[in-house]
Amino acid sequence: MTDKLNNIITSLFNPVDISSIVFIRVMFGIILFLQVGSYLFTGYIDQIWLQPDFHFKYYGFYWVKVLPESLLYTVVASTSICALFIAVGFLYRISTILFFVGFTYLFLLEQAVYLNHYYLVILISFLLIFIPANRYFSLDAIIWPKIKRDWISTWCLWILIFQISAVYVFGGIAKLNMDWFQGWPLWIWLNESNTGFFNKEYMVYALSYGGLLFDLLIVPLMFYKRTRIFGFVLAVLFHITNKALFNIGIFPYFSIIMTTLYFSPDWPRKLIENLFTKGLVSEHETIKTWEHKSSNNLVLLFITVFIVIQVVIPLRHFIYPGNVSWTEEGHNFAWHMKLRDKSGRINFIIRDPKTGNTWDLDPEIYLTKRQRHKMATRPYLAMQFAHYIEKQFKIMGFENVEVRAKAKVSLNGRSKQYIIDPNIDLTMYNESLRPAKWILPLTKPLRPINKQKT
Repeated sequence: MTDKLNNIITSLFNPVDISSIVFIRVMFGIILFLQVGSYLFTGYIDQIWLQPDFHFKYYGFYWVKVLPESLLYTVVASTSICALFIAVGFLYRISTILFFVGFTYLFLLEQAVYLNHYYLVILISFLLIFIPANRYFSLDAIIWPKIKRDWISTWCLWILIFQISAVYVFGGIAKLNMDWFQGWPLWIWLNESNTGFFNKEYMVYALSYGGLLFDLLIVPLMFYKRTRIFGFVLAVLFHITNKALFNIGIFPYFSIIMTTLYFSPDWPRKLIENLFTKGLVSEHETIKTWEHKSSNNLVLLFITVFIVIQVVIPLRHFIYPGNVSWTEEGHNFAWHMKLRDKSGRINFIIRDPKTGNTWDLDPEIYLTKRQRHKMATRPYLAMQFAHYIEKQFKIMGFENVEVRAKAKVSLNGRSKQYIIDPNIDLTMYNESLRPAKWILPLTKPLRPINKQKT
């Protein structure tokens, strides 16, 4: 047993062809250069970060503030340029660090725009910091020829494969619930699309169970050599279908590109050799056995900690009571992708305990449409906003006010019910990792999709 473990550990430091990781580096850089760069010209910066007076924060990151306009535009532009530098392999180490810091900062500014693929971008950019993907087909390798290698340590490849596998596997596990088995929430979304084809009952079930099976089976299909091509074709069809049916940004393209990691690490090199004569392809260096170093122990520690974190975080919602799609406790960072449909309406009741005076407050005064839409169905955002209201009333001269929320929410076609105890003063609570007692349990039953009015 010990010998097998030692062999596995040793194999992580054996060299493999760098071609597939270079492909990931180039495509990652190009996609994120275009994605982040688009913020400069679409009004996204103003709408999401500059116009709102209040921003929803992530737990533990309340201290992250929006920079002044000129500096914020500079951060966005610099982050986009760093993505381009990653693509061409110029000042790679500095560029990956700056991109990771810049993109993570932008991500942390507003929780109301949380998307799983933004989180995936952060994780991949973090890993690229430690992966020397600039050894080949890069400006760095031209400027500093001594770094040029066409091989890389095996662990660099496998840590990226682990990450994309986690997205698929945990995405499949998240679909193992009764709502998904009964066709929700796809029934709502496909009827809203009004395609006339996909909104048939049999198509709803086909897509629901097809999506579940895809997420659970794509990883073993890609690992097994004989089914790899079939699995990749399925992945392409799956992600293109999602892109056609839903507005999910760069995620389909990003996932397809990451899925190529399951192929032989030299597949880009072989593809080029098949497309061009060998005389046009640079000479392939003979891969040599990597000399083991004492720093390998640090690498093993890094890999172990990263994997443990990426397994524990997606599973943490199981320790919370209730339906995670309802309470939202443990929902983020768990690869719960396109998993539930929630709609609701929220308003706040302000009470001055000294005078007994009360006021109805419509959050439209302070929040954008997107912020209001997200807050109406996410209890922890409502609690953050309640504390903000309390501060605003203190500025107006009220020593202490009570803030209660009336939020009625529908989950996956259920009848609406209160999600927050309307009798609770939300200012008496702070966000924590413990279960929130002020979130009411889901009690409304799920209706069959063929009895749901569309």
